[in-house]
Amino acid sequence: MADFPITEGYFLLSGRNKENARKAISEAQERGYGADSVLTRHDGYLIPLGKSDAVTVEDDESESDAPDKTWKNDDIVEWAKGQGIDLADATTKADMLAVIEAASEKEEEGE
Repeated sequence: MADFPITEGYFLLSGRNKENARKAISEAQERGYGADSVLTRHDGYLIPLGKSDAVTVEDDESESDAPDKTWKNDDIVEWAKGQGIDLADATTKADMLAVIEAASEKEEEGE
């Protein structure tokens, strides 16, 4: 078989078998990519190098770390405690998120 060049931005895990397929997927996920980012070749698997730009968002950590409606109430309470936010009498998820949003706005205004 002809020797094909390795696609730029990928490295080759030689050998096509179930064990290497699992390794390739695991390696890609550790690098911040999904399983579908692994490419199959006749001689093995191509795994993307580095972290995925689609996964890495570091511009505004506070927004990405803030709880949303998909979080469980107990997790929201724990997060708020860790941030020093007093949820006071907020017992529903909507109320807790409103208190957190208000605290974030106050912080942005410098109060």
